[in-house]
Amino acid sequence: MGWRSGCGLGRHEQGIVEPVKMKENLVYLGLGKAEEYDEVTQLATSERRKLDAEVQETAEQTAAREAKGAKEEQLKAEVKNMQAAFYCSDCRKQYKTVTEMENHLSSYDHHHTKRLRELQQQKRRVGSEEEHAVKRRKEQQQEELMLQRRIAAQAQAAQVKPSVPSVVKTDGDKQEKPTSATASKVGFSFGGGMKMGAKKPAKKALAVPSVFSKPFSQ
Repeated sequence: MGWRSGCGLGRHEQGIVEPVKMKENLVYLGLGKAEEYDEVTQLATSERRKLDAEVQETAEQTAAREAKGAKEEQLKAEVKNMQAAFYCSDCRKQYKTVTEMENHLSSYDHHHTKRLRELQQQKRRVGSEEEHAVKRRKEQQQEELMLQRRIAAQAQAAQVKPSVPSVVKTDGDKQEKPTSATASKVGFSFGGGMKMGAKKPAKKALAVPSVFSKPFSQ
């Protein structure tokens, strides 16, 4: 603040020269209490407190610390198991005593939350049933449509199959009839010769004289 020893306070050093001394409150401190506080404060502030990374533990201290931690964890687990009976799943709130749990179960908040949750579940269930029914109806319509298409395809195939052999058969008949007619009509001859289309006469066997037919004459 710009104060110098032997000079007064203020801009023009017009203030008091000696600083104000704090008066000791002997009513609250008592005889020798201030000296006791000074000793304790001096011992506490004489050495800086070490950080956790700076602390070097011995094997015994480490074992004791681990045993203490395990005991605390076990105690927490036991308390949690005991308080599991005081958990309200509808409101998702945890209580510690029987009285707190009873007050909560008889409160309006608990019953209102419970009814609201039941209505939500019922609405969700009805919605899922409707979706399932709509999905099933669509599947049935698709199955019926596929069945109708199959029936129509089978009927069309049954109509096409018999017409194919009938056409082939008539063509064969048309091709065979002219051949038989021409075979019967072709029977004229040229100059009294052999008629075309007529059967050829059987060849007559020529009589060849045999040398053994007559006996030798002497």
